[in-house]
Amino acid sequence: VLRPGGALVLTLDNPANPAVGMRNALPKSALYRTGLVPYHVRETLDEPELLRELSGLGFEIESVTHILHCPRLLAVPMSRLVAHLPEAWHKAWLSILFSWEWLEKLPTARWSGHFVAALARKPAPRQ
Repeated sequence: VLRPGGALVLTLDNPANPAVGMRNALPKSALYRTGLVPYHVRETLDEPELLRELSGLGFEIESVTHILHCPRLLAVPMSRLVAHLPEAWHKAWLSILFSWEWLEKLPTARWSGHFVAALARKPAPRQ
């Protein structure tokens, strides 16, 4: 579907993040039943596996990073609460959430990022 030269941006749950790793280790039925995870979770790949798969499919990897560093166990319930407050609170809360993203620059980003993200390009045909 992607034309030659086209870019693919792909994000997957990051199993190197301790919260994601713990979630993945627990029985899915219990997570769904208790509402701790209100959506279905499937298999994911860590950074090396993702890069290997994309390369194996012929993609050229342009960059990879880890994103969403705010602690989700706090961020999700707080976001639900702030959703009922005036707009000014929304902007303030988003600023707080975005402030966590400086962690992306640290060597520990692979453990603090909730998602691993890759930018890959489908090579143009050689002429």
